[in-house]
Amino acid sequence: DIRILTLHAGALNAPIQCSLEKKTLAPNFDMSQYQQPDLDCTTLSYVWGNSRFPKAISCNNTDFLLTRNLYSALYHLRKPDQDLMLWIDAICINQENDDEKAEQVRRMGEIYRRARETIIWLGS
Repeated sequence: DIRILTLHAGALNAPIQCSLEKKTLAPNFDMSQYQQPDLDCTTLSYVWGNSRFPKAISCNNTDFLLTRNLYSALYHLRKPDQDLMLWIDAICINQENDDEKAEQVRRMGEIYRRARETIIWLGS
């Protein structure tokens, strides 16, 4: 299982709201057999940046602290009228669970390959 982040639509200066849900990846997926990826989300690759002075978002109605660079990416990627499904390592992997981190890091290549697209965020 992996977690997928839904970045909820919102006005430019509105607080960032999101939710997390689990998704099961089909085992033994052979990418060469399909034209469309089976993971209907966008992966986000970015530089974590300095963790000082984090910014908060609301995720599942709970405050979640992010680096300023990741916050900036979500701020700029959010659409005013449409939710966006994302896989972001810092949010979708429980950073406080070493076993989960190890297992998910091993699967990162697979997650990126199976996603609809990857956005590379270089900063604002």
